[in-house]
Amino acid sequence: MDISVELNDIKFNYRVCILIINNDEMYLECVKEANAYTLPGGRVRTLEFSKDAIIREMEEELGISFNKEDLELNNIVENKFILNNKINHEFCLVYALKNVTKYLDQLTNNKKNLDDQYNYYEWYKISELDNVNLLPEAYKKLVINGEVTSIIVDNVKGE
Repeated sequence: MDISVELNDIKFNYRVCILIINNDEMYLECVKEANAYTLPGGRVRTLEFSKDAIIREMEEELGISFNKEDLELNNIVENKFILNNKINHEFCLVYALKNVTKYLDQLTNNKKNLDDQYNYYEWYKISELDNVNLLPEAYKKLVINGEVTSIIVDNVKGE
């Protein structure tokens, strides 16, 4: 069961996502419903370790099995936002993919969700990220920041 709790008008999610950078490009998930992009990932399940969760999510979404040794905790992002008139509070562990070249063919030729009505995946030039509706916007900072840090984004006013 996903770790996602609703209390009154507030929803809490425990998520993981993956930062994949190859040279001057970043791999992003297009979320058609939101007309935005984000890092590929998903929710952690009850009693599941976060690294196992990102591996499972990438197998489900991309059809790619990443090795644990190729994943490294990169950042912690805490995000509050409003979606469908509901306050969402997300806690996300961001893993960076090391040895990207090992998976490059699979990522570049991934057609798993290309025709999906919801999401698809693409490479974007890092130099053009300012022109991309990347949510949360703090993810743009992950490209510059090489250290494990915490990023807090509060898009809920008056809280």
